[in-house]
Amino acid sequence: MMMNVQSRHSRRRRRGRLPLSASQGGWLPLALFCAAFVVLALGGGSNRTDVLSLLYVRPALVLVLVGVILLVPSAELKPLRVPLLFLLCGVALALIQLIPLPPVIWTALPGRELMVEAAQAQGVAQPWRPISLTPDLTVQALLWFLAPACALVGWAAVPSDGRRRVLFVLLGVAMVSALLGGLQAVQGVGSPLYLYQRTYEGNAVGFLANRNHQAALLAAMLPLLRIVTLLPATTPQVALRRQIASGLCALALIPLIMLTASRAGMGLMVVGIVMAAMMAPLASGRRGKLLSWGLLIGGVAIAALVFFFGRALALNRLFELNALDDLRLRNTPQVLKMTWDFFPFGSGLGSFDPVFRILEPDILLRPTTYNHAHNDFFEVAMTGGVAGIALMAAGLAWWLLAGWRLFRSRGRVGTSGLMGRAGWSVMLILMLASTVDYPLRPPLMGFIFAVAAAWVAQALYRAADRASALQKSEAGIGTPSSVKSYEELNP
Repeated sequence: MMMNVQSRHSRRRRRGRLPLSASQGGWLPLALFCAAFVVLALGGGSNRTDVLSLLYVRPALVLVLVGVILLVPSAELKPLRVPLLFLLCGVALALIQLIPLPPVIWTALPGRELMVEAAQAQGVAQPWRPISLTPDLTVQALLWFLAPACALVGWAAVPSDGRRRVLFVLLGVAMVSALLGGLQAVQGVGSPLYLYQRTYEGNAVGFLANRNHQAALLAAMLPLLRIVTLLPATTPQVALRRQIASGLCALALIPLIMLTASRAGMGLMVVGIVMAAMMAPLASGRRGKLLSWGLLIGGVAIAALVFFFGRALALNRLFELNALDDLRLRNTPQVLKMTWDFFPFGSGLGSFDPVFRILEPDILLRPTTYNHAHNDFFEVAMTGGVAGIALMAAGLAWWLLAGWRLFRSRGRVGTSGLMGRAGWSVMLILMLASTVDYPLRPPLMGFIFAVAAAWVAQALYRAADRASALQKSEAGIGTPSSVKSYEELNP
């Protein structure tokens, strides 16, 4: 058994540096990872170009990215090769859209007729132009990839015995954001607790600038709280304390999501509860059943009290909804038309706002701005063209296949599998939110989404590695005990 484990370690040394444990000096990658998380929480809750906090958030992310690249063992990047590939493809798409093209090619691209006519009317010669109609905003979109890059490489650099702490850091940031949002809603308009000038004053937004983004973040925490109750504990007392703490946090999230006044957040909260129940079989035994029923009754009671006292802002907005006045529904046909007009090359990542204002028909004119499509799938299709559509389709296919592999097992699931299920659930909630809004645009949310993707990829890699080891043991190569030892070394 020991020879088998040593051979695996020697192979890992040949592939790259053997990762250090936290006690051996591997604390630095974890510190850098957490530092990036804190910086994003304080200043990465909005992706508007006029947000001043991005002036320090982006340089900080560059420093963190350089640090974790220098510290990450190359072998630890292998499990994350699929998310990293998607990340690199997104970066490549943005860079390609910034390459200047000669006038004869640029003027032949779909959707450029208005610009060509304007230049001809003024008698101005066409210069070399990139595919993107707004190169400066495409550069801004390119910088967005800093956050998910830090998340993926940082996760790979964190020692295996320190990765569980990332879960608690994520939950800690989300719960602080939830409490901050509660205080914002209580103080109302003019509260000094809002971090951004352009935000939803009077609603709970926490570390973010958008109430829908805050609701999506809090709903995504419900499956993670369920995971905390399933992690191995040193003693039964520790396990019980985790269950109680997680249950109380889950109950607290219900009214705090309602305070966001996000209609979509209500639906996402239900999805989060369902996914939390699907993490693993519900608790058994008398105490487990009492705890489950207590959480259910408590959640319903809290929701009823919030509604009774008139603080269920999300429910109030849901009852007042008029589909004819909903800009998302009114503007969607125009967004789809623009997608076809710029197909197959797109208008350029980040270009939606100015391009929509140029091509917006008079019938849709409103005194308010419509800075995003409020459906990120449509917006990426419009701005990224066929390449963006292909990238989204490939990502969705990988995610669906991963979900089938992670949830098909009905038996006991290890820590890696549980984290994979949790990551898949977080991705589900954030992608559902992306069908009616743009929650992944803030760097903080992009970071969380990438961490969830890392959990999914890690779980798939561990499952494939274990299956391979079992096949070898059945063939007489190695022993089942060596497989167990490998699982213990790679939780």
